[in-house]
Formats: sequence, C-alpha cells, structure tokens
Amino acid sequence: MKVRVLSPIGYDGRHEIGEVIEMEQSMVEAFGTDYVQVVEVETSEGEVESSETSDDEAEAQKNELRKNNKETLRTMLQEKEIVFDENATKEELVNLLTNK
Repeated sequence: MKVRVLSPIGYDGRHEIGEVIEMEQSMVEAFGTDYVQVVEVETSEGEVESSETSDDEAEAQKNELRKNNKETLRTMLQEKEIVFDENATKEELVNLLTNK
C-alpha cells in the first residue's frame, strides 16, 4: 500500500516528511500513525482505493490546531521531532503539523 511519511523514517533507506512510498501492511502497523499515513489501499479485487483525507477533514484539523497558542504548537512539533523556525508564524506551525 502507499503511505505518506509524517516523520523521517528508516525503511528500505531513509525517507523524509511528505514522501509517498510503498509499504507492506505489517510495516505500516509497526510504524504507526505518528510516522506514516495510508494514502492508497489495494482492495481484494486489485482496485486501488484512495484514503486521502478530504479537504473538509484537513481544514477541520487545521481549525482545531489554530485554537492552540504558538507555544503549544511549538511543543507539539518538538514532541513529533519536527524541526521548525523559532520565528515561524502560527499558521506556519499549523501547516507543519498538518504537513500541508
């Protein structure tokens, strides 16, 4: 299945944030949702089914993050080990957290 890398990982080489790679189901489960997000799943009939987050869902997630102050957003980024500019705007921090 195809997954988007949410945090840098070492899987068949190094992969950076935002890359879309092919990964086996067992490895997706092993890495977990903090590191990868499924973007396409192959059905039993061999068809590809997209599981991309809809624009509405992505916007709702951003709106929830916008409710936090900048310091909270910085802490969230640090917990996910995402590098950010200390002078970044609140919107830039939200974008880093949502990978958009």
